Formats: sequence, C-alpha cells, structure tokens
Amino acid sequence: MNRTEFEAVSALPETGPTLSAAELDGPDRTLAYGYTNANDNWHCYLADGALHVAIYDYGDGLVRYMTGTSLPVADLAPDKRVYPHRCDAQFARLMLTRGRRLPYTTFSDEAYEHTSNDRFHGMLVAGHPDYTHLVAPGRQLG
Repeated sequence: MNRTEFEAVSALPETGPTLSAAELDGPDRTLAYGYTNANDNWHCYLADGALHVAIYDYGDGLVRYMTGTSLPVADLAPDKRVYPHRCDAQFARLMLTRGRRLPYTTFSDEAYEHTSNDRFHGMLVAGHPDYTHLVAPGRQLG
C-alpha cells in the first residue's frame, strides 16, 4: 500500500465482536463479577435492557463505567479474573461464541452457597449522567 492508503487504514478504528443485551434471556442480573490488575472491582450486569460495566475501587469510587444495548466483547471481561460462582452461564457461553473465554479464578463451593440466590453481586450505577451514584447490591436501580 502507498502512504495515503497506509494513513487511511491506520486511522480506522479496530472493531471486534460485540454482544447485545437482547441475546440474554431472563431477568436483570450480574453477568460477571471480578477484579482488574489494579485490584479494582469489576462488575458486568444486565439492567433495563442494556449491558453495563462498572469498575470501582474499594472505597466505592467509580473508576470507569460504560453502558449500551450492545458492547464490544473486549470490554465485557476484566483484565485479571472473574469469580465463576458470580458469573452467568448463558453469558459465559455467549462470550465463548465470540471467541472470548472469561478469565476465571478458582471455583469456591462455599462462596457459591453464600451467593447463589443473589441477582446482583456488585455495585450498580444508577444511570446518572455523571456516573457517580452507586446502588448497593439488592437495591433497585432508579
């Protein structure tokens, strides 16, 4: 390719597979919960017909938040680990169909027993434009 073609190709954004909230059956819930290389909490969840990814520190300060009816698969897994007992099986299968295996840590039967009835496993961002209002697990969005 010549310089003009090279510059045009270099300016194009990289795209990859996406996942849509419409592909997930069932109620609003946590899809995957884990942590990042920076030891921040990482929470991907389904709520109000959209996918949400909230990354927050242990003081519950929001580090990053994204939402959409469809998101890139690359954004739907943390850069460190997820707790398998806090992941949704349907979501995990859909991620695999897009070529992405969730980075699981060790499964804990004891932790599963304590959390298996919870719909949400992490903090929820309540949809404010400044993304600073967090809702504790078990509370409604709004």
